[in-house]
Amino acid sequence: MNLAYLPSPPRGVWYLGFVPIRAYALCILLGIVVAIIWTRRRWTARGGVADDVLDIAVWAVPFGIVGGRLRRDDLAERRDELPQQVRRGQPKLHDV
Repeated sequence: MNLAYLPSPPRGVWYLGFVPIRAYALCILLGIVVAIIWTRRRWTARGGVADDVLDIAVWAVPFGIVGGRLRRDDLAERRDELPQQVRRGQPKLHDV
């Protein structure tokens, strides 16, 4: 057994009433929270104001999510035009 192996959960969706809670979304949210906490600590250690990180994150996180989604959809629409490396999961974005 590989020590870096993380098994998939038996269920990927839990329901809170009628609202589906997806494991994938929880992992993304956890990553965002950890990144903000870590960045705040590093920023204050360099003499910055901790609230500056939150001010930036309020704008950067939504724009990053929307931008990533737009890029993903754009690549999905142009799949036949993409080089073979990108289709196999070995992207060379300068070739796109």
